[in-house]
Amino acid sequence: MSGELADQMNGIRKDVISTTATELAWHNSQAITGDPVAAVSSLKNQHGTDILVAGSASVVQALTQHRLVDEYRLLVCPLVLGSGQRLFTAASVPAHLTLAEIKTFDTGALLLRYEAA
Repeated sequence: MSGELADQMNGIRKDVISTTATELAWHNSQAITGDPVAAVSSLKNQHGTDILVAGSASVVQALTQHRLVDEYRLLVCPLVLGSGQRLFTAASVPAHLTLAEIKTFDTGALLLRYEAA
């Protein structure tokens, strides 16, 4: 990967939650192998930028249960699948979400940004 986006991604700190990886090849990355809730809680108390969770419904569910998510950004693509993992379970449904932004893309995809109350 090269270019401006690659330079941005390579330049930022990346804390990777993993149950298997202890060494990461990606520049400026470190593995979080312990409790993800405690790790994210600690990160939120540090001064810095936003925390992004990508590709892990189970981590989002755990963080939601502990009220550690301030904002959800859901990318909706025009594709219908027969099954899949739910983002929210009965135990992790946020108390209240406010739709803060809708962004449309030429592909038909939507970015929905919700703020947790």
